[in-house]
Amino acid sequence: MHMIYVRLTKFAKTEEECKSDLDRLLFTFKNAHNLAKRPISFKKMEFKRLFEISRISNFTSEELMNYEREMKYFSDHMNALAYAKKKGILQTAKSMLKEGLNPTLVARITKLPREEILALR
Repeated sequence: MHMIYVRLTKFAKTEEECKSDLDRLLFTFKNAHNLAKRPISFKKMEFKRLFEISRISNFTSEELMNYEREMKYFSDHMNALAYAKKKGILQTAKSMLKEGLNPTLVARITKLPREEILALR
């Protein structure tokens, strides 16, 4: 196994000179804290996430508290939607079974496991 050490102070490429993902990664590590936004040429999702982490790490205590509150609200909202969707699908499956549809057909239409459909009977 080989270890590679990088001295970021020696990395001098500009954004335009970064042609490989390694160049972009080193540029990101060296410069993310100074950039207002992610460079357009850094399209990959990994770079988006790195710049987002960098942005959050520069938050003040108040900004961080607001961000965490917003993220909790968003998470709660998404979980509520997922729960409502699941509840609606289960109710639809029950109605379909009540109307006499075959459990295999109900499973195929609702994309629920057949075992779960059978448990609704």
